[in-house]
Amino acid sequence: MSLPDIKNSKTGIIYVYYERNDQQKNQTNLAFFIKYGLNEKLWSNLNIETLFVINGYNTEVVIPQKPNINLLSQENCSDWEGWYNGIKFYENKYNKPIWDIFDYLCLINASAFGPVYEENINDHWLLPFYDRLVKYNSVLCCPCMSFLPKTNLSGIGPRVVPIFSLIRCTKNIINLLTNVKINMCDKSSTNKEKNQLNTVLGKKIDKIDACCTGEYGLSRILLENGYKVTSLLYDFDSSNPKYWSINGNIEPDRFNTFNGQNVPLTTIFIKNIWRWEKSYVSIPVLYNECKNYFYKKLNMISIFDNIDINNNYDMISVDYTDKEKRYWNSKQEYYYKFGYAEENLLFNKPSKNFNGCLIYAHYDANDMVRDYVIQTIKVFRYLGYDILFFTACKKLINVSFLPCKVFFTSNDGAGTDWKIWLYGCSYLIKHNIKYEYIFLLNDSIILPVNGIENFEKTIIDMRSTSDFWGHWESNEIEWHIVGTPIEFKHNMIHDVVSFIKGEFTKCSTRMDFVFKLEVKFAKYLVNKGYKWNSVIKACSLDNTVVQCPVFKPINLYRWINNPSTFAVKWKYSLSYLNKDSISKEFNYLTKYLYYGKYGVKSEHEKIGVFPPSTDQENC
Repeated sequence: MSLPDIKNSKTGIIYVYYERNDQQKNQTNLAFFIKYGLNEKLWSNLNIETLFVINGYNTEVVIPQKPNINLLSQENCSDWEGWYNGIKFYENKYNKPIWDIFDYLCLINASAFGPVYEENINDHWLLPFYDRLVKYNSVLCCPCMSFLPKTNLSGIGPRVVPIFSLIRCTKNIINLLTNVKINMCDKSSTNKEKNQLNTVLGKKIDKIDACCTGEYGLSRILLENGYKVTSLLYDFDSSNPKYWSINGNIEPDRFNTFNGQNVPLTTIFIKNIWRWEKSYVSIPVLYNECKNYFYKKLNMISIFDNIDINNNYDMISVDYTDKEKRYWNSKQEYYYKFGYAEENLLFNKPSKNFNGCLIYAHYDANDMVRDYVIQTIKVFRYLGYDILFFTACKKLINVSFLPCKVFFTSNDGAGTDWKIWLYGCSYLIKHNIKYEYIFLLNDSIILPVNGIENFEKTIIDMRSTSDFWGHWESNEIEWHIVGTPIEFKHNMIHDVVSFIKGEFTKCSTRMDFVFKLEVKFAKYLVNKGYKWNSVIKACSLDNTVVQCPVFKPINLYRWINNPSTFAVKWKYSLSYLNKDSISKEFNYLTKYLYYGKYGVKSEHEKIGVFPPSTDQENC
C-alpha cells in the first residue's frame, strides 16, 4: 500500500480532553502539547489542523485562537466517542467526508504527555510515526503496543496502545472504524464473558466496551482486514504469530510489567499513570522525567523550588476508597505512590508568621479556581496569612476543598471586588478577629512572579516604611495607588471600612468605581495621616501621561523583572510577553495560560488603548 508523503499532505489532529476534580495532570499534558507540540516556530512546516474536543465543556488551559485550531465543547463521553464526534465536526466544517479533507488523522487523548522530542525546524515529532508507517507498510502507528494472551477478552495478538495514533485516512479505513461492528470478545479468546457488538469509534456502553471494541478493537479490525499496524517501541512483523505467542501478556507501557524497566522516552508520547475502576494497575511511569522535560522546554521552575514547605496530606481528595483495591494506608502514602503523578491538589500548612489576613476576591466565568489562584493561596499559606476567600461564583466545579474559609457572594459586576473587601473587613470587625496586617487581592493578579523569597523581602521592606502600601502607583487622572494588591495595618480597618461604605453607595457604573473608590482610596488614607509606599513608583515609568501607563506595553519591561516586583495583572500583560523574557517562576505560574496575540486579549487592546500584540509564540 503506497502512503502519501506526509510533508506534502494534510494531517488532522483530534485531541479529546477532560479534567478531573482536584487533579491537574490532564491540564499539564494539554498545556505542554499546545505550547511545545503546536509551536510552529519549533518544527518543520507540516500542513496540520487541530481540533480540541473538550468534554465537560470547560478547561482552565487557554487554547490559542488560531486559524488552524478548532474547539468543540460537549458533554462527557469516552475518547472513542470524542474522536468520532471530532471526525463529524471536520466533515460538517468542510462539508465533505473526512478522507477528502485529510490524508492522515492523529488521535490523542488527555492521558498522553508529549511530544518528548527535541525541537528542530528541519524535523517534526510526527515524522517518526510516519517513517514507521512507511518502513512496515502499515496504516497505524502508536508509541507502543501490547501482546495479549488467549485469556484476554480481546484475544491473542498485538494491540497498539492508542493514547496517540497516527492513522492513514482513507474511505475504507474510516468505514471500518466508524461503521463496522465487532465483537467485544475476539474469536481467539478463551474468555467469553461478554460478546456484545460495537464499532471502534463511537458511543461506548461501559469501560469494558471502550477497552475491548475501542482500545483493542482498533488493532483487531485493521489486522482482520489485511492491514498492518506498528509502533515506535518494537520492530516486528505483525503478521507473524510466533513473536507475540512467545511474548504474550506483555504490556510495555506499564512499569511493573516491562521486565522491571521503564518505557523509554523515545516513544515520544507517554502515559504516566494507569487507572482501572478506582484502582491502579501499575506504579507511575516516567512521571519525573516527563515533568522535568515540561519544565525545561517551557523554561520554568516551581515557585516552591528549594523552599521547605509543610504539606497537609490529610486534605487530599482521594476517590479510591475500595479497601480491597487500596495500596496505601494513609493519604500521605497514597500521594507518594500515586497522587504526585496525578498532580493531586496538595495544600501546605503555614511555615512562617507574617501575622496577616488575606481577603481574596474571586470570580471565574466558568466557576473554576484556576491554578494561578491555587498557587496564590499556597504562597499566602506558606507566609502564615489566614485567608478569607470570597467568590462570586455560584459554585466551584473543579475543586472540592480549599484550605481556608470560603464565602459565596453575588456577582454584581463592576464594584464586586470592593464589596467583597468591605465584607471581609466587616467580618473581621464583627468577630473581633485581629491581625497586624490586612491584604486586599483579587483574581486579576498573578503572584509572586519573581519568586517567594523576593516577595517576602518586598513585604518586609514595604511594612517597615509605611502604614499601607501597594504594588503600583499612577498619576493617571490623579495620583493614586492601583486598586490591588494593597496591604494596610489592622489599626486602619475602621477608616478603610468607613471610606468604602461611604463611596460605594455613590457608584453605579464601572468608571464610578474607578474614579470614586480606586483613585480616591490612597489619598483618603494619606489625608488621615497614614504613611504610604509603593513597589513601582509613577516616576519610574515612561510616557506617564498616556492611558493606563503602569500596564502600557512600553512600560512592562521597565519593572516586570525587577526583583522587588511580585505581581502582574495577567490579562493586561500576557499578550505582550514570551517565556524567554521573564522569570522562570512567572512561566510556572502561567503554565496553563498562553502568551502572545492568540491568547487572552485585554479590553485595553481590543479598544485600541494598548497597541495590537504580535505573535509571541515562543511560549
